[in-house]
Amino acid sequence: MIMDTYHKSPDLPMLLMSPIIQTRDKKQVLQSTFKSAVHKLTFDFLMLLLEKNREENLPEVISYFMKFLDESRGILRGELISAHPFSSEQKSALISQLEKQTGKKILIDEQLDTSLIGGFMVRMEDTVIDNSIKNQLQKMYQSLIKS
Repeated sequence: MIMDTYHKSPDLPMLLMSPIIQTRDKKQVLQSTFKSAVHKLTFDFLMLLLEKNREENLPEVISYFMKFLDESRGILRGELISAHPFSSEQKSALISQLEKQTGKKILIDEQLDTSLIGGFMVRMEDTVIDNSIKNQLQKMYQSLIKS
């Protein structure tokens, strides 16, 4: 919720990053925005970031926290990039296969990229599975050049 608010409000990042705005004013804004919406420990941590002048690190802190939370829950997030939308059956089958391979619950965000021509790519952390026609054509081209 904090990250969503941070990204959806163009004023919040500007306020937090501004060296001109006093820490007490930043605290007031965060209090009015988050105090009643988040756990006390989370809110206290936000205040600590402000006190230590580390508010610029808030997006990274939240990203790392979410990554560790996913790890502890056995979740692996990834991207499915395809030239054409996947049907729900295709997506379910792919997720099922990836879950078998990784032993983790897979959560996938879908994106369309017509430059792939056909096929798909899956990115999960530092793993990329590229089954796109574009990639196959590039491999064939490299093979022909070497011959």
